[in-house]
Amino acid sequence: MRMSCTALVGLVVALASMATAQTTMLAGSEWRFLELSGHSLPHGTQLVVQFGGEGKFSGHGGCNRFFGTYKVIGTNVTIGQVGVTRMSCPKPVMELETGLLSALAAARSFQRNRTELVLFDVNGDTIARLRQTDWD
Repeated sequence: MRMSCTALVGLVVALASMATAQTTMLAGSEWRFLELSGHSLPHGTQLVVQFGGEGKFSGHGGCNRFFGTYKVIGTNVTIGQVGVTRMSCPKPVMELETGLLSALAAARSFQRNRTELVLFDVNGDTIARLRQTDWD
């Protein structure tokens, strides 16, 4: 019986450390959007989001800067209210930016595979694909 208690304690410790690793999977990283709603972004598009270590994020949507809060539990993500600057840009740029902000608002979970990040909506549908731009 003593072996099973030790094994159980080891399993609980391993699961707890996995949950902690999942929680920090986004903190301190920067990502460039590659696809929105299944559509590849035009070459040279620089839509980025940075997830800070304090549960805050910021980024650039091609025209305006945006910022807000986020919370990660496992592979679930909750994006808080997003603030955005109010510059006006050409219609195609504004449409991409609107798509990016909509994807962030709709994100409910994610999958990270090294330098690739996929965001999913409440139905589990892919809403954005991103590539990590920082290498630390």
